[in-house]
Amino acid sequence: MGLAMVHGIMQGAKGHIVVETGEGKGMLFRLLFKACETTETGESPVGVEDKLPVRNDSGCILLVEDEEPILDFMEKRLSSYGYEVKKSMNGEEALTLFQASPEIFSLVITDQTMPKMTGVDLSKQLLEIRPDIPIILCTGYSPLIDAARAKEIGIQGFLMKPIESQKLLAMIQELSPETPV
Repeated sequence: MGLAMVHGIMQGAKGHIVVETGEGKGMLFRLLFKACETTETGESPVGVEDKLPVRNDSGCILLVEDEEPILDFMEKRLSSYGYEVKKSMNGEEALTLFQASPEIFSLVITDQTMPKMTGVDLSKQLLEIRPDIPIILCTGYSPLIDAARAKEIGIQGFLMKPIESQKLLAMIQELSPETPV
């Protein structure tokens, strides 16, 4: 992760970054988080993110992210809410996955800046195959894309990194069709 992204995450968590450095020693970054209080039963309180009502859809999400730790975290988070997740670390691989079975996907979440193909280029190609596919584009910073430009292309969701799970889940639910029970 870039330092700017880590800084944003720490600000959101009301934490601090302490940097220690010395000539010939490199740099040490310490991430300090606020301590979590426990309840009378000794359990941690429910987080804000866990308060979001989730439909427990059985929809399949194509998740495209080139940073493996973020990809794995997002996959686990989405899976814990009942979504099936197919993941890819670059746009070309994601396009191949989508082309093989475009009908299985209920939504696509893609990073913007990736090797081999940007999220915008991937989105354009996916929309040519299936114009109705909801796409959420995520970016830390890109001079090439913003929410208005994404909408012009046909991308229905746009989120700036760092992404709060609650906002992502709410957007997924807003853009995904209801799964019949």
